[in-house]
Amino acid sequence: LHCLSVRGIRGKGLLGKVKGAVALLLALGQAIWLIKQLKPALVIGMGGFAAGPGGIAAWLCRVPLLIHEQNTIPGVTNKILARFAKRVLTGFPNVLVQQGGIYVGNPIRQEIASIIPPVERYSQRDGPMRILVIGGSLGARTLNELLPQVLGNLLGQNQEKLVVRHQTGKENVIAVQQAYNAVNISADVQPFIKNIAEAYTWADLVICRSGALTVAEVAAVGVAALFV
Repeated sequence: LHCLSVRGIRGKGLLGKVKGAVALLLALGQAIWLIKQLKPALVIGMGGFAAGPGGIAAWLCRVPLLIHEQNTIPGVTNKILARFAKRVLTGFPNVLVQQGGIYVGNPIRQEIASIIPPVERYSQRDGPMRILVIGGSLGARTLNELLPQVLGNLLGQNQEKLVVRHQTGKENVIAVQQAYNAVNISADVQPFIKNIAEAYTWADLVICRSGALTVAEVAAVGVAALFV
């Protein structure tokens, strides 16, 4: 693993933008040095500001660049790199069309792609409804703060009809667990769910942020979802 000294420059004030620009130039130099040392046959960029220096360095060093845009609305970095890339791949159709975007879908981990189909998962399932709440690796503040109360209000006196698994991020476990306890909902609150494939298999409904890769995983699994 080789790391570059790169940081974003949007929305950080004048000083932050200056520091970000300097860091980008430094990272570009580091990326050029790495490419000359490693001599790759191909450089792949997956978007985000961290991909910028490596993509530009590949173009400057005459190394073929391939980029992949996971979202329906391309990010700034991929919009720029698409001008220099030999191939532009997209996770959704009709994205970066003018730059020659080729729709290939989003990558799915093997353990998720191999989950048994929903018709088999749900054929013998009974008991309370199972809700899985995931807000990314850091959690999602809105889901953490509001969901226990919302579910409590919806259930009224029928709390036994629902069980919850909720990924909060490491800073919010105790507060969210207490919030579920206060409305008498059975909840397994964790800072991070390591085996997400098992969690998807367990769930009847997923409530989650609508990141491109999360949407792709949920679609591949075949589980009902509420995207935020």
